[in-house]
Amino acid sequence: MACCPPGSLPPLLENDYKPCGEVITTEGLQVYEVGANNKNNNVAVVVFYDIFGFASDGETKVRHICDQLAATLQCRVVLPDYYKGDKWPVDAPLDEKLFAWIQTFPWSKVSPEHAKVLRHLKNAGVAKYSAIGFCWGAWGIFHAAAEESPELPMACGVNCHPSVRIEGFFGSNEVALAKKVRAPQILFPAGNDPDNVKEGGEVLKALESAGVAAETHVFPDMVHGFMTRGDINDANTKRDVADCFARAAAYIQNHH
Repeated sequence: MACCPPGSLPPLLENDYKPCGEVITTEGLQVYEVGANNKNNNVAVVVFYDIFGFASDGETKVRHICDQLAATLQCRVVLPDYYKGDKWPVDAPLDEKLFAWIQTFPWSKVSPEHAKVLRHLKNAGVAKYSAIGFCWGAWGIFHAAAEESPELPMACGVNCHPSVRIEGFFGSNEVALAKKVRAPQILFPAGNDPDNVKEGGEVLKALESAGVAAETHVFPDMVHGFMTRGDINDANTKRDVADCFARAAAYIQNHH
């Protein structure tokens, strides 16, 4: 089992896009940051990327999404390099080798890096943060939302084509993880994502049983990866990417 379901999209390269932010270093961790001078810079969104990682300028769509969030919400957006320079190669298949590679990043390894980001935001005057994640990033958000952070509380999490089943790679499962989450969550699964992250699914039920406000909106015409890897030259993809982004931005805004 890989993190991405069969039929998932490969990475979409954006080599002609020039990001608006800059890469900073905090406690030895590289972070792409944009919107530090925006009017709502005391509001922060932490972006958890997918398996294709931090990316160079314009290499994948993730920094473009950061820039769009910062412009739309007029807030500060940060994209930490949780993999510390590593990533799944863009030309590699999504196969069993991916399973083994993901296992090299347990939450116990990611959590200290996330704490560095939260300290950076707290020092910048941020009082609470929201998070948005893609694929692997949703698993990271669930873990971050399950931790009692001494740095900053999480206001909410936005999970696009979530691969929370990654928790099964570490001897547990996504339902058990969902029961530990302590911040409101919205999920945006694609049509080929697992049923348990859709309406009435076990993950949603587990979040609700933990007293967490949880929502899901399925994009049935899309396949896993559409937000970060979808080609908006396709009319349906363009429609659903815009819809998902608008819903994500509104959800974040409603929790700040």
